[in-house]
Amino acid sequence: MPDFTSIKELQRYIQSKANVVLKNEVATNTVEVMTNKINEVVYAVYEPKMYKRDEEHGGLSDPNNIRVQMIKDDTVSIENIRSDGNRNVAEIVETGQGYYYSFDYTNKPRAFTEATRQELRRSQSHVKAMKLGLAKQGIKTD
Repeated sequence: MPDFTSIKELQRYIQSKANVVLKNEVATNTVEVMTNKINEVVYAVYEPKMYKRDEEHGGLSDPNNIRVQMIKDDTVSIENIRSDGNRNVAEIVETGQGYYYSFDYTNKPRAFTEATRQELRRSQSHVKAMKLGLAKQGIKTD
């Protein structure tokens, strides 16, 4: 670790390392938790009869449909952006509203984002990912 001449300098250094970890290890962990919750809360509750799900091949659980972006210097945003044309599929599934047809889950939310938040609170896996990532960056947290 470099030498620092001020607390501000040290803070900037640690924040720059934390930002790298947020964008990489923490985001990867959170995307994994979200895809697991999508499988549990959305896909496992019923088997469609009229169509084949895209799942991890363009569907809700496809990591390419989960946007990771830094907001300001210290916040990572992770959002499912699955769409079908101009329709926000993630929002339709989350709220249960906006389907073109009626079925068992019309107007019944399948809130995978909140399930992801709850799992992160319970498991603290994102905190563990942050600590491991910082350790890789040469910053001890314990």
